[in-house]
Amino acid sequence: MNMNENISLSTAAFFPRDIAEIISLANSVGVKTLELMPQDISECTPEFALEIKRIDPNMWIYSVHFPLVLLQFFFNPHPRARKTGEQISRNLIAMAADLDTRIIVMHSPRKEKGTPVFRDISIEHIRYLCDLAAEKDIKIAIENNPGSETSQPDDLMAFIKELDRDNLNIVVDTTESMEAGVNPEDFLRNIPRVDHLHVSDFSDQGKHLPLGRGVIDWATIVKLMKQKKYPGKWVIELSYRHLLKNAQATLQESVNILSQLLNNA
Repeated sequence: MNMNENISLSTAAFFPRDIAEIISLANSVGVKTLELMPQDISECTPEFALEIKRIDPNMWIYSVHFPLVLLQFFFNPHPRARKTGEQISRNLIAMAADLDTRIIVMHSPRKEKGTPVFRDISIEHIRYLCDLAAEKDIKIAIENNPGSETSQPDDLMAFIKELDRDNLNIVVDTTESMEAGVNPEDFLRNIPRVDHLHVSDFSDQGKHLPLGRGVIDWATIVKLMKQKKYPGKWVIELSYRHLLKNAQATLQESVNILSQLLNNA
């Protein structure tokens, strides 16, 4: 099948594999674009960018997801942890610039972290990340997330307005939308634009499922994004549980479904 060049894969799905094996699997299903989810502080450095380039100089790290394992430093008001979080951000931006990355995906704080001491540092640190990224012409994309301040369309837009930075983008995750009780079609219709997409299926049997194994109407999603003149990548972001066995076949299944829909749109 002719793979659509707008398809990307999230490396989060490949956990606990190392980057060399991840790149090999991506190549095996015809995908040359990745969203990097660092799993260690060493994967947030310019040195890691060099490692990726040595493995495959033609694999494009189009986007980077701020590492979830390191959010404890990012949203932390403790003075030492705060300095660590700022250093992680500086290194991450330097790595992203070396990789010609266009977007860094960021979560908003969880609602239980909404007390002022946590929320204030969260807002401050996201703005700091935006300012660092702007120097390298990189966008920061805020993701919808159940249980956070951006679980609903209006809340996502309000949060972005509050951050008040010109290089902010919007990322919509189809599974996260379903978890928050919003059909992704409705979520997408109720925001003015979409800059980045995380796609995976959802059902009462699980989340971040391979495409076609849940209840999401992918044909309608693709049609809607065409109407919106969506300019970005379609990042297939599966749960790692679905790739522990038969990873190549499972990935190929999702890539084929999405590629066929995009090519026929």
